[in-house]
Amino acid sequence: MYGLIGKMVATAGKREELISLLLQGTEEMPGCLSYVIAKDQADDDGIWITEVWDDKASHDASLSLPAVKKTIAAARPMIAAFNTPVVTTPVGGHGLPVAKHANYSSPSSLRGLTGTRRLESTTAHCSYIKSR
Repeated sequence: MYGLIGKMVATAGKREELISLLLQGTEEMPGCLSYVIAKDQADDDGIWITEVWDDKASHDASLSLPAVKKTIAAARPMIAAFNTPVVTTPVGGHGLPVAKHANYSSPSSLRGLTGTRRLESTTAHCSYIKSR
């Protein structure tokens, strides 16, 4: 799996509008397992975006999707700054498949669960999860 965590800073007074726009662009992204948008509690203009993808190629391909391109173009005037994103290698979690990892085994509560059954354990903390 491939993950990104990044902070975006909205122009003054535009955070809610920007969040609304970003939430519209989270559907129909092949390979996207999780796309979470969160408000920064310490920064009135800060937005955190946490992404989990099947792999980097899926993420890179998403940037060419017409809906994503449209969202990026509409969002640009509302974005004051980006921080440098942190690239991660997710190994599992609520709603995510467990990555093949030599020193990790699936929690017994998730063993045997796939697809919809596994997704049913996902909490309201996730704004979008797509199982493959």
